[in-house]
Amino acid sequence: MFNGEQHNLEISTYLYEEDSTDYKIEVLSCSEAYYNYSKSIMRYEMTEGDPFSQPVQVYSNINNGFGIFAGGNIYMKIIPYQ
Repeated sequence: MFNGEQHNLEISTYLYEEDSTDYKIEVLSCSEAYYNYSKSIMRYEMTEGDPFSQPVQVYSNINNGFGIFAGGNIYMKIIPYQ
């Protein structure tokens, strides 16, 4: 989580399509609720079917229910391949 601070990112790229002419960069900005939910889902999926793993509680911020109320935004930039 960046908490409103500016950071520099170093990105390694590769062309996954031989005839691709552009780079597509997507940055997801999400609420803390979405971040917590995503992390818990990943932990759940990693342990699914393992009888020796600890149970994983999937994050929820809905009182007396299941799921999340969250928000997010995607910033996309297309850079021509040179």
